[in-house]
Amino acid sequence: MLNPESAEKVVVYYKKDCGFCNTARRELRSICLPERVLEIPITTDMHEKFKKIDWAAPIQGRTHSTSRRQQTVPYIFCDGELIGGCDDLMNGPGIEKLRSRGYLKESLKSYFTI
Repeated sequence: MLNPESAEKVVVYYKKDCGFCNTARRELRSICLPERVLEIPITTDMHEKFKKIDWAAPIQGRTHSTSRRQQTVPYIFCDGELIGGCDDLMNGPGIEKLRSRGYLKESLKSYFTI
């Protein structure tokens, strides 16, 4: 579903008027290497397709139920794997995944070591 130029990137599908999207985008800009972040406005068609996918299987370390369809934006991917939404980025395994794959700015790598 992701395009080829999204490989080795953190990809954020977002809506411009979404507070959670803006928070996630701002946070990613502050902690990640800028050349590794790709921000893509989500279309209505894309959002409807994304809402139908059961994302729980590819997400490791999720504290939610084992089966979950993400209904809201943003959708944040790391190397083509879904991290989740804003809360998953800020409070879940998202930061660790970004750190372990070398996406964080050098000055923050030790700060986020778990």
